[in-house]
Amino acid sequence: MNSNHDKALMNSRGEITAYRKDGSFFPAAASISKFDSADGQVAVVTIMNLTERKSNEENIVHHATHDPLTGLPNRVLIKDRLENAVARAVRSDTFLAVLFIDLDRFKLVNDNYGHEVGDTLLVEASERMLSVVRPGDTVGRFGGDEFVVICDQLNDLAIADKLASRIVNVFQTPIKFEYGELYTTASVGLVVYDGQDETAESLLRKADTAMYHSKEMGRDQWQSFNEEIGQQVKCQLDVSNGLHTAIERDEMYLNYQPIIDVTSRKITGVEALIRWDGPDGFIRPDIFIPIAEVSGCILPIGRWVFQQACLTLATWIDKFGKDHTPYMSINLSARQLVEEDVVEQFTAAITQSRVPADKIILEVTETSLVTDVEINLKNLIALNQLGIRIAIDDFGTGYSSMGQLKRFPVDILKIDKSFVDHIEHSENDYAIAAAIIHMSRALGLKVTAEGVETEGQFSILEGMGCHTIQGYLFSRPQGVKEITRLIESDLHLESKLKSELQL
Repeated sequence: MNSNHDKALMNSRGEITAYRKDGSFFPAAASISKFDSADGQVAVVTIMNLTERKSNEENIVHHATHDPLTGLPNRVLIKDRLENAVARAVRSDTFLAVLFIDLDRFKLVNDNYGHEVGDTLLVEASERMLSVVRPGDTVGRFGGDEFVVICDQLNDLAIADKLASRIVNVFQTPIKFEYGELYTTASVGLVVYDGQDETAESLLRKADTAMYHSKEMGRDQWQSFNEEIGQQVKCQLDVSNGLHTAIERDEMYLNYQPIIDVTSRKITGVEALIRWDGPDGFIRPDIFIPIAEVSGCILPIGRWVFQQACLTLATWIDKFGKDHTPYMSINLSARQLVEEDVVEQFTAAITQSRVPADKIILEVTETSLVTDVEINLKNLIALNQLGIRIAIDDFGTGYSSMGQLKRFPVDILKIDKSFVDHIEHSENDYAIAAAIIHMSRALGLKVTAEGVETEGQFSILEGMGCHTIQGYLFSRPQGVKEITRLIESDLHLESKLKSELQL
């Protein structure tokens, strides 16, 4: 052999698969060295057992790519497998489905039962999903209570639909844990890759969007992504993002709608109604308020509304005097009502604006009133003790019982507009409105009818004994200047009538 070849052999090393005497195999590192001796050149082969090192390396890789709680692929491995699945779908001309799963109200489980029970739920959820997917499908934990399923090499799109249904249905039976049984549901979003220009990231985003839509539609179901859903969710996300800075940018303001005394047809109160002119134009309250509720933005917005309404009320009292100023009705969201410091917040706003508390009415929807009964009861009693009166808004649309209502310090019931709209022609709506008014009078409560738009509606409500009405028949919601002029007009007319009577 020439010296160059000898040198190469001396430096030769690599990994091999070796076997033991019992025939079992193990990973090894082999190196070959050559030495000159009196008898010529001698080759020495050294073999090192790599079993422990390989095991440690595999553990490191596994921990980097798998969720430690459930053992499922984590976000890193999910994306890697999805990228490979997209490449296979292109090569094989088959379909690929991605499902994004979110456990409904998982935070409540952690908050009420603790993280240990939450972990038990996550493990059980992963096992249930593994039990309904096909062999070879990937089930991964994306993070928190979010999971992803990758279902590739599909020849029939119906398989993806059936899989989404199975995942929703697998949560219908309760999950058992140390203290009993726990019922949970899942919202699932589905997107199908059909050969269009997509990436793993865009598929995950679309599946997540479809899942978000499932939650918006009521949870415990699955929704398939389409462009209409994508646009709708994008709009909601844009609204949610804009809400965080709307107050700082002075994009929000209050309009006021008069509440009219049925007997005198004069303004006895006004309701403060929030409005939002966003960067792209006016955004309707029925669009942004539910999003504000879900996102939590309703809390700073609600505080701002209360403060602004109190300041407006203070200017009217300075201008007209307390006795001639209508009361201010302000909406209180379900999220605000359960805040620990809601009483302190409102006390501070009333003190700062120097308005009498008995000039303020807080409107709470019937549904939100009975969501967290004990907390709501405590806060409403405390607010009522300040002098603030309480009205139940949209009455008749919720599911409260009379036993529950009797516990709350309620002063006013507001008949929902849906019963007023057809009161002239619908016997059922007529009967419901009449029953609410009769019951309220028996309980010593005042009644306000919302959405009154015709003289016929007004006449019927007047005949039933309704105390006050609110609606376009008298005025649309208007700015503070316009409402101030209406109050002035009422007071001028009242003064004129008194002078005529004295003559």
